[in-house]
This record gives sequence, structure tokens and C-alpha cells, in this order.
Amino acid sequence: AAQLEVLSDVDRACRENGIQYFAEWGTLLGAVRHLGFIPWDDDMDICMKRPDYDRFLQIAEQVMPEGYKIFNISSDENNDNMLTRIINGRTINFEKAYLEKYHGFPYVSGIDIFPLDFIAPDKEDDDFQCEIISIVNSVAKFVRELEETQAELSEENINELALRISQIEELCGVTIDREKNLVQQLNVLVDRLCGLYREDEAEYITIMTLWAEHRQYKFPKEYYAKAVRLTFENITIPVPYSYDAILKKKYGDYMKLVHTWD
Repeated sequence: AAQLEVLSDVDRACRENGIQYFAEWGTLLGAVRHLGFIPWDDDMDICMKRPDYDRFLQIAEQVMPEGYKIFNISSDENNDNMLTRIINGRTINFEKAYLEKYHGFPYVSGIDIFPLDFIAPDKEDDDFQCEIISIVNSVAKFVRELEETQAELSEENINELALRISQIEELCGVTIDREKNLVQQLNVLVDRLCGLYREDEAEYITIMTLWAEHRQYKFPKEYYAKAVRLTFENITIPVPYSYDAILKKKYGDYMKLVHTWD
């Protein structure tokens, strides 16, 4: 119920500001198959094309009701998830107005927002983009592993890290500040690399981090050309008008009940 309140606020803000979004993953499947939550699902996912995603991030804290916050790689240096979570606060809240709005749920509630990016029209450019994303991700992973061991860095590791960072700077034409959080800067760089191509340049759309790693889930951009609204519990949510083709590619016979995760 608290998540539905968050969705209602996001929906209102998007409608009032001309931002298009769509139900994604289990929320899309739930809207089509269950007219609401999948009974064993406990979160909500939406997606936005990159221009809408970037604009929403820019204006979210101004257009959303008081108390809402953005949680992503830019706002939190220890967050490695390449998506944004819009949350209704950052603390447990027992204030009367809060509990009334969120149905007695005092904890943080939110929605995951995935950016949709466009695949390069040329296979060589596509492969090159994915390779660079993979390289930057591998260096971020290397840095995070060094941080987590909390051991004194060996000269070999220091030299290897310096070499990898310099290679990324030369490859991408950027400057990495050695005095600031390296992983956060690399994550932000990956996010920028994901959005290299515009809609008018491309034929296909995807969640780029998944495409770069697994080459999965690319769809004709026309699948997301417009939205239709379907019932989701006691409200409605926009879904891509080609939701049937999208769900078949992601889940196969998606009307068959399958328990996954826990």
C-alpha cells in the first residue's frame, strides 16, 4: 500500500511535467497477469527512456511531494546499482501524517527506476560501446575489491590501479579525480557511456547494463513508442503498448505462474 502511494506521487509528477514512464519487470508482468502485484513479489519497477530519466532526476526533488529523495550512484557513493530508487525518506518515521499517508508503514518505501537506452545502429559501434562499459565496470569492481579487503595496498596493486585509471581516462577522454571516490566516478562514467546514442539514431532499445554484459533484452524502439494504462491494484499504471511481445521475450509463456527468487 505504501508503494502504491509512492507510485501515485511519481505518476502525478510525471504527468504534470510531460515525463513518460512504463511499468517494468515484475510490475509489468503483475499489471498484465494479476492486475496488480505478483502475490510473491515485494517491490515495484518502472523504466524511462534516457531523456525522460535524466530530466526526472533533475527535477524530482522539486516536483515530488516533500520528503522524497533520490537514491542512486550520484547521491550515494557506496551504491553500485545502475538505476535510481525514488524513496519517501531516508529514516524510519512515526509522525502521524506520515503513517496516515503510508498506511501505518513507518519504514522507507520506494520504486526502482531503470533507464532505457538506445543501441548503436552499427554493430561495430555497439561492440565498442559494450566493451568500454565492460572495461570501466571491471576497474570499478577491482577498486571495490581492494576497498573491501581493507588491507594495505601492495605496490603492485597501486601501480595496476594507476595504470587502469590512466587507460580509462585516455580511452574515454575524461579526468578521474584521485582524491575523490573512484568507484562512484567510474559508475557515473558507465551511466554516461550507456546513454551515448539518441532515439533518432537507433532501431533498438534496452537496459544497457544488461545488454553490455549479456546481450539480452533488446527490443525495437517502437515497442516503447507509446503507453497504454492498465489496472494495477486500485490505480492504473502505464505499460508499453507492445507489452505482450516484451513479456514473451522476457518470460516465455508469461501467463504460467512461476515462483522465482525466494
